[in-house]
Amino acid sequence: MSDDAEARAKSAAFREALARARADFAGIDGVVSVGFGQKQTGGVYRDDVVISVMVRDKKPLDALAITERIPPTYEGYPTDVRAMQEGGLMACNNHASYATIQGGIQIVPTIHRDDAKFEAGTLGCIVRRRGDSGRENVLLLTCAHVLYVKGHQKGDVAYHPFAPSPKASIPGGGTSETLGRIEERKFQHNVLCTIAATGTTKLFHLDCATARINIDCKCIDDSTCTKDKLHYATSIIDLEVGGTDNTIADVRSVVDDDTIVGKTVYKVGRTTGKTAGIVRHISATLQIPSDPDDQNSPKVDALNLIEIDFDRSSTPDQTNCLHNARFVEVGDSGAIIVDDQRRAIGLVAIGPTAASNNMPPPRPYPTWGCHIVPVLDQLGVCIPTSGGTSHGSCAATDGSGVTIAAPGPPHARMADGPLGFASHGAVARAPRPVGFPDLKPTTDAQRARFLALRDELRTTAAGRELHDSFALVRREIGYLVRNVRPVKVAWHRNQGPAFLAHVLKHMRGDSDSLPLEVAGVSRATLLTRMGDMLAAHGSNPMREAIERHGDLLPLLSGATSIDDCLVYFRACS
Repeated sequence: MSDDAEARAKSAAFREALARARADFAGIDGVVSVGFGQKQTGGVYRDDVVISVMVRDKKPLDALAITERIPPTYEGYPTDVRAMQEGGLMACNNHASYATIQGGIQIVPTIHRDDAKFEAGTLGCIVRRRGDSGRENVLLLTCAHVLYVKGHQKGDVAYHPFAPSPKASIPGGGTSETLGRIEERKFQHNVLCTIAATGTTKLFHLDCATARINIDCKCIDDSTCTKDKLHYATSIIDLEVGGTDNTIADVRSVVDDDTIVGKTVYKVGRTTGKTAGIVRHISATLQIPSDPDDQNSPKVDALNLIEIDFDRSSTPDQTNCLHNARFVEVGDSGAIIVDDQRRAIGLVAIGPTAASNNMPPPRPYPTWGCHIVPVLDQLGVCIPTSGGTSHGSCAATDGSGVTIAAPGPPHARMADGPLGFASHGAVARAPRPVGFPDLKPTTDAQRARFLALRDELRTTAAGRELHDSFALVRREIGYLVRNVRPVKVAWHRNQGPAFLAHVLKHMRGDSDSLPLEVAGVSRATLLTRMGDMLAAHGSNPMREAIERHGDLLPLLSGATSIDDCLVYFRACS
């Protein structure tokens, strides 16, 4: 057996043992999560990777019943019992100004406080919406708690490096450059995600949001501006990992990759600049405030985070620029985390609490980051990379980049982001059930009709909101319909495939109207039961989308044509 094959076999055996450990330890009182990372003894991390058990409180052995004790080894693998810590959300107050908008610089949202106090964060990197190769498709990626601070309102704007003061009598912090509107899509909670590369499905804590960068002719008030008002670069200031290149080379998922544990990673934040850290855990759980705007609110569990310590060997005095042994400080939220090959693996989200500032220097404290692939998938964006084509790179061809994915087999998984339609081609068709119309390959003219209908829908505010919501959750819908039995049964028993086929046939222009009933099942019944099933088995964003658009049920249940829907959306706008 080759060295690579042997390593893969050992890794597979470890993951299988880990899965059994999760099942065996899940019922023990106080156990929050089971993952893997480096073992910590006396505050020092060892090189070996172990099965790590997170508990709410670490108790002496003599205070535990035998059935509540975690054994020192499990199936031959060492274990490490760790007590959960508390993390705090970070705010920022940097004042550096850059002529070129890029990763690592300070951003500030619209200020609503009368005293003009503000919180700011780090622009992680430039991103683009998936499936959109347009020149103006430029956004910034950072944390939700950076852009969605207390008092946030629809239509708020991101600025660099300072936001204008809300009162003429109170001076602002400094230079203010308008970047663009803050996007409504954001996450700041645990979200059910499926990792495309491995098929892993579990809850991940995400803290992420985007804002538009107006580089061309659309201003904040949608009036005409000077072309190329803003200059941007798909780089991160001072990154220079492995040489002098400041670009992100590729996107790397480390959700199931134990080889990242113990390895060095980097970030560039507006407070501490470039720092090096060591990955200690890739499925860490900790407690954070349930209300992001109230640090004293009840605590909730943030799941499956990347835990990182400061690499003391990276600086002469073994501390960062603020003389603390920390990978990040207050103000670094939103920074992109990259490995030693400049591949994005995470987003800095949670760091030192206020209480930890009372510790004597050097103040050690871990950092927690969100896994980058769930962040990109849920936001429906990609990262421009300098050569990489992995899932989440804008050069990817699997639907996660700016190019619409090539057509796949029937029922293939749909990627997140703007909707695209498969081009024409031969499709093998199995016998269809009663009420299921025959579908022909899509022609170029029919595809153009699809796109025209989509564009017309998006000319209305209500239509854009519905389209964006569907783009956010459609991949999850596909997963639930294929893999979760109650959802799958509801879809098929209520003629879901037949209704969908009728909709597609109507949209391509092959039929004049949509049926209200198929094989004795009404469209209203299908939509109602599927809404119940998706809400019961889907993620928080899924439930939020269903609740947000619930008032559309009568329209979607009774419309006899796409024109009926468009008339409704125009009237609502």
